[in-house]
Amino acid sequence: MQIQIPKIVSQRLILRGFEEEDLDAYAEMCGDSEVMRYIGTGQILSRSESWRNMAMMLGHWQLRGYGMWAVEERQSGKMLGRVGCWQPEGWIGLEIGWTIRRAFWGQGFATEAGKIAICRRH
Repeated sequence: MQIQIPKIVSQRLILRGFEEEDLDAYAEMCGDSEVMRYIGTGQILSRSESWRNMAMMLGHWQLRGYGMWAVEERQSGKMLGRVGCWQPEGWIGLEIGWTIRRAFWGQGFATEAGKIAICRRH
């Protein structure tokens, strides 16, 4: 059975499941050394690694019933990054995480998306 990832709409954002069309923007984000500086090992991801990472985010929803959403700007339809609850096997505890493409830093998107994600965990 495939889980339905809830879609959440706020004033400026849409939180939704990842789609294949997100790969260009996601790979750009994961290939930016400044964005990835404090994510995981701090290393950038190749395009193929970014695709696998996106698939892993979707799999987390399937296995845990919650996970990372793709963050989309309502006005432009651009994929801005990811946000959500994350707790892979062996993780110390539940984490609220976010990663936003550098072009969208400083606009409050991570804060807005993080607040929504905290309130909507299943």
